[in-house]
Amino acid sequence: MILAGLALLAAAPAPGAITISYGLWGAITTIRIAPDGILTVRRTGPQAENRRIETGPTGYRRIAALVEPAHKWNGTDMPCDVRAQGRTPALIRWEADRTSVHVPLNCMSGPADHEIELVRAAIDEIKTWAHDAPTNPASPARNED
Repeated sequence: MILAGLALLAAAPAPGAITISYGLWGAITTIRIAPDGILTVRRTGPQAENRRIETGPTGYRRIAALVEPAHKWNGTDMPCDVRAQGRTPALIRWEADRTSVHVPLNCMSGPADHEIELVRAAIDEIKTWAHDAPTNPASPARNED
């Protein structure tokens, strides 16, 4: 029994960083959270800024748990029956298995409503964490991949 459990742990991919990118009103926001909880938020456009927040492994696990249900649509666009105008879909990338999914944040109704709401909750939680974090609007975004 213990050996079977160890085999399952060995087969599971190591956690990797998760990236969420989305656009609104000409600005692109890219959020990346690593397993150690280092979170970077980069925004391009008229109000460009960069933020670095340390959420710890607990923060990573929280965001990973919120976006994980969307993973079942990897390689596709999440289904949506009714969309509002004005917002582009988000792209979530999981580095551990190199998969991604397009999430219609503007979805008003569809079969993936629950999963889309969880992604929105992840973005809102990150916005809360980032609200008081220091910004550096003058520095170029660094690629930490």
